[in-house]
Amino acid sequence: MSCSRFFNQAMLFRLFLLALFLAGCSRFPASPPPPTQTARANPATSAFLTVSAPPTTSPIQFPTNTPTPVPTIPPVTPSPRAASATPCQAYFRPVGFWPDERHLLGVSGVDGQSGVLLQKLDLDTLQSDTLAQLSADPEVLVLSPDGRALVYASPDHVLYLVSLPAMQLQAEFHGHTEPVTAASFSPQGDRLYTGSMDRSVRTWDLHGELLHTFEPPAADGLPSEVMGLALTLDGKKMVVIPGAGAPGLWRQADQRRMGEYPGIISGAYNGARAVFSPEGPLLAIGLAAGPGSVSLWRLADGSLLWQGGNLAFDLSLDGRYLAVTDPSGGGEAVEIRTGDGKNVERVFPQTFDPAVYRLFFSANSTRLAAVNDSLARVWQVEDGRLLAEYRPACP
Repeated sequence: MSCSRFFNQAMLFRLFLLALFLAGCSRFPASPPPPTQTARANPATSAFLTVSAPPTTSPIQFPTNTPTPVPTIPPVTPSPRAASATPCQAYFRPVGFWPDERHLLGVSGVDGQSGVLLQKLDLDTLQSDTLAQLSADPEVLVLSPDGRALVYASPDHVLYLVSLPAMQLQAEFHGHTEPVTAASFSPQGDRLYTGSMDRSVRTWDLHGELLHTFEPPAADGLPSEVMGLALTLDGKKMVVIPGAGAPGLWRQADQRRMGEYPGIISGAYNGARAVFSPEGPLLAIGLAAGPGSVSLWRLADGSLLWQGGNLAFDLSLDGRYLAVTDPSGGGEAVEIRTGDGKNVERVFPQTFDPAVYRLFFSANSTRLAAVNDSLARVWQVEDGRLLAEYRPACP
């Protein structure tokens, strides 16, 4: 049989099969169209998740009702956040008392939005005044001891020093290459100390000039990420909390290690902090590692005086009180202990859920604030009276 004849027969056979298939298909109804679907709003464009565009000239904006000029600060890239279809979750994260001790200073925002407001909350009226708008959550936000200045780190790891209440830019601090985790003013008010995930502790003057860089050895004698730092009130010693290894005490003059204070884990998490008592005999360290991760030490002999708590703690500036939380009950309770941690002075009846992430006393040690993202409470220390309770609301 020739190839041409075979090809013709094959083609005729295929055409025959195609005709049968088409004839059979005509016996069945066409598939129904897909049901009409109701269009769902994009959560990224809903009212409570509308992401404000970052400013083109500065990551800090001032309310239109204030004559204070906008400082020249380079724009930063907002921290990326995934949009969510869950109900609006507003938060308020105070960092300290205003000098008059009738206000809290902190940032507020809404989960799912990159911009935050720097606000002053009136504890009497529970009304907030907006001081500035930041284009993204600051990596760190620290109020100076006298309440006259504020330093914060943008997501590109640059720190900015601004005066309060005018919000005038005073200096910029460039140099860290990874997220900034800690910042502390010197007791004399002429230096700024910063710690970062880039494993360095840096010393700056308040004009933004880098004076010194130190990479403290930690686990296995190697530098580690810096998770927290604090200075003694004379400024001569500094404790550094590493990401791996035990917190160490360092002499400022020559970076000599003066002591080591191991906790329940070797290392710490973001949110770790340290506080010295006024005269320097005691050191409280929190590793942000959950229950039992707060410890109180005597510097003279390096002895451990007390260990417990959870995430939040503070030492009062008069040295009389240690504030910690107790997560053992149905909700987390806030308690005040004696300065040496040995005795419980008071347990406040109001509990928290979720856990408290920050405790801080006022400068005169008469008030105590406890906060999580959804709730802030302020008590009178002496009698335990609840002075204010604030729950942030979505705009």
